[in-house]
Amino acid sequence: MTTPQLTRDWQKSAANSNFILRGEGFFISFNPIPVKGSGQETALVDARNLPDRPFYVLHGDHRAAYEALVDTGFDACLDYYLRHRG
Repeated sequence: MTTPQLTRDWQKSAANSNFILRGEGFFISFNPIPVKGSGQETALVDARNLPDRPFYVLHGDHRAAYEALVDTGFDACLDYYLRHRG
């Protein structure tokens, strides 16, 4: 598996092995450790709806795509999720 060319500073989570990229009112979480049977996961999290914040999970490494969208806002990231979910 190749690592995508990343241009942003993904912060290591203090709580787990995930890396976090923050947007305005949301964040993207990448888990580099394969999850049972599904490999790596990238999750879009709507932080505006705490504590019931939904997690929009895609299998695989989608960091590069989300990096390109994070400054355009949550809706653009959600649209990416909706077009790529399995």
